Amino acid sequence: MEVRFHPFQYQPVFADTDLYLQSLGFSIYHLRQARHARTAFSPAKESATPGATEEGQVLWGQAIYLRDAIAEMRMPDERSTEWTQTRLLKLVSFMDLFSLRDCAAEIVQSGLVERSDTPYMLSLLQPERVSLVKRLWRLLPPTVRVKIRPERVT
Repeated sequence: MEVRFHPFQYQPVFADTDLYLQSLGFSIYHLRQARHARTAFSPAKESATPGATEEGQVLWGQAIYLRDAIAEMRMPDERSTEWTQTRLLKLVSFMDLFSLRDCAAEIVQSGLVERSDTPYMLSLLQPERVSLVKRLWRLLPPTVRVKIRPERVT
């Protein structure tokens, strides 16, 4: 989700968004920041397409919020999700897709994913290997692949 660090046209700032999502049981797992240099040193003055810069003030970012399956299963509360095997595998796949492999491996190693070959699944999460999502994609029948066809899976 896109988050802003400074007020802009009545949109909530990051602090408000973070508190709200935490109240719903979500935790931040990743935050990519976008910086914009001030006018004095802005490379955008010399560019035909101004935009984010390497240096400068953090104005906005891209955040990934997820539920912590392990924590919820250890200490459930009123916000907890029912963690089915399908949900756990989807969460592991999502984490792998967004380079949160250590978080995905923690779920696999926890024993929460039933009927899994833990060493094999962990080997799929290694960065130098083809990702788990891509491997699972290749196991789908071609007729199913055509129907859901994600753009980034190769």
